Amino acid sequence: QRMEDAARSGNEKLRPGTNSFNTIIFGWANCRNPKTSEANTVTSFSTAQRAEDILNHMIQLYEGGYGAAVPDSRSFSGVIQAWVHSKEPGAALRARDALFRQDDFNAIDDSVYVDVSNLN
Repeated sequence: QRMEDAARSGNEKLRPGTNSFNTIIFGWANCRNPKTSEANTVTSFSTAQRAEDILNHMIQLYEGGYGAAVPDSRSFSGVIQAWVHSKEPGAALRARDALFRQDDFNAIDDSVYVDVSNLN
């Protein structure tokens, strides 16, 4: 958010792009909440949901004409990975939904394709 605000204020060098957003997505995808125990897998926040929120934000920016942060296959892969590693109820369905969204997004941007790595 700070990078977007700085870019809006005129500092174009801080305009976040696809790589910036993907770094955040994979950060959340690889984050494990140390407060989560085996007995209590539901945390006050979902790292997988946060990864998906970043992807949703990218899609909103893209649909609004912001071409610097086009979601790519890695963006979707990060969200799928986050849900696959999540222990939350319904996580498998959320991973599947992200895969279907990736396939749908391919109709808009054919550089976003479902790769075999998404299916493992």
